[in-house]
Amino acid sequence: MFNKISALLLVFFVVNTANACDNNKDLKKLIQLETNKLLVNAPTFKHGLEDKEIQLNLSNAMLDKGHCLAKFSLTLPQKDLDEANHYLNENPAKKILLAAQGYAIPEKTINEVPYHYEIIDGEPKPISAENAELKGLYNNIEYTYQLLAQLRIDIDGTPKNSASWTYDQTKNEYLSCVKSKELSEAQCNCRVKKLSDSLSPRKMELINFIQSQPYSVATGAMNSYLQFSKSINESCSK
Repeated sequence: MFNKISALLLVFFVVNTANACDNNKDLKKLIQLETNKLLVNAPTFKHGLEDKEIQLNLSNAMLDKGHCLAKFSLTLPQKDLDEANHYLNENPAKKILLAAQGYAIPEKTINEVPYHYEIIDGEPKPISAENAELKGLYNNIEYTYQLLAQLRIDIDGTPKNSASWTYDQTKNEYLSCVKSKELSEAQCNCRVKKLSDSLSPRKMELINFIQSQPYSVATGAMNSYLQFSKSINESCSK
């Protein structure tokens, strides 16, 4: 009798745990968790999410060796992969260095890796130690979108912008100018106006992101912007 009860309890536990793995509410929480992790990357990744060109998904959740296992899919736009690969193909030394460091531009637009997680006190928690493939994918995503940010801040010719800056972006750029003490308040207003007439909100966001990273600045990625910025300051100082 005892053995029968134990067996029934075991079956009940297995069935309910398996069902718990395939809980849409939990999967949505995990997708949001992974989205938040990826949003710490360069804003180029966020822009892809905003345009719905980048998508995350978890599917086929099941019980596996005492915890939950699902298929994690990250869909990327082909144009991002082409842009990053084009640059590396033109700079083979950097491509070799990238490979030596264990990084790579994703080869496919749809990248699928196993995703291990568990349910603790009713909440889904990823199992970091089991998610080595996920970590490798994230490292490659970080490199790819950092590289794209550096490429996309390049300024060629006389740029023009038709997209409105937000109030906060305008205010922050003005305060940054005043804080630098290179220009007067009136000249800073002039600078912000010329910047917003020339550079899109996204491009300016990327510039500010790269500017905050000494390593990226050291690569020379900021050179065209710095020259452009200098010309604006000179025109506003006249």
